[in-house]
Amino acid sequence: MDLNEPVKKILSFYESDNPGTKANLARILLQGKLGGTGRLLILPVDQGVEHGPARSFAPNPPAYDPHYHYQLAIEAGLSAYAAPLGFLEAGADGEAKDLDGVFAEVRAVRDGGGNGSIIGRNTFQRPKKDALDMLGKIAKIYQAKD
Repeated sequence: MDLNEPVKKILSFYESDNPGTKANLARILLQGKLGGTGRLLILPVDQGVEHGPARSFAPNPPAYDPHYHYQLAIEAGLSAYAAPLGFLEAGADGEAKDLDGVFAEVRAVRDGGGNGSIIGRNTFQRPKKDALDMLGKIAKIYQAKD
């Protein structure tokens, strides 16, 4: 695995972790549109344990299909897809923010020195094309192209 300087620097903070854990982290840091930048964009799904599927997916019924989630992450070129084993049902509480709010939050994280965002309900509650467009713009914001 060819590691660049941003990834090497991040891995240096994980001195006590075993090589397998560090290799997996490196793979995530090198994956997707933000690969190698030292920033991450992760799509999480938590099985509806906290809030139930209706609160997260009702605004966008295709999101009830567990295949929708990982396909969305792949098509958007995200760093990772985080989900527990089993049927995937929910994201996070509340309604999706308007796009200006999402992008403003991402810029604030970037400008404040943050290393990325976890985007759940703001992705699931939008039709797939809109979600892909939103995730693409978020990647551009982290790449300082927007």
